[in-house]
Amino acid sequence: MRSRIVVNILNRNGFDAVQITGGYKRYMNEIVWKGLNNFSNDYQPRFIVLFGNTGTRKTEILKKLEEQGLPVLDLEGLAGHRSSVYGGVDLEQKSQKMFSILLYHK
Repeated sequence: MRSRIVVNILNRNGFDAVQITGGYKRYMNEIVWKGLNNFSNDYQPRFIVLFGNTGTRKTEILKKLEEQGLPVLDLEGLAGHRSSVYGGVDLEQKSQKMFSILLYHK
């Protein structure tokens, strides 16, 4: 019922929204996780992991790479998280569900 109400509100306000039969569990199980499994089977990427101490401008480097058109996956950015030194300064930490959805769509 809640989903239908939200879909109706979004549609009336100019958004193209649909309700998934089976709800959130189906979305996660059949779309997100299946999609991630297929991705790893169909795409053999080359990964470079960027790591370093706090405050070494890793996020800035990722943004510059993305501006150059390179595929970038900023896990801390998707999670709305900064290292334990900074905590949630200027960021809203995402729930695990929201993080999974953002990761899939990225």
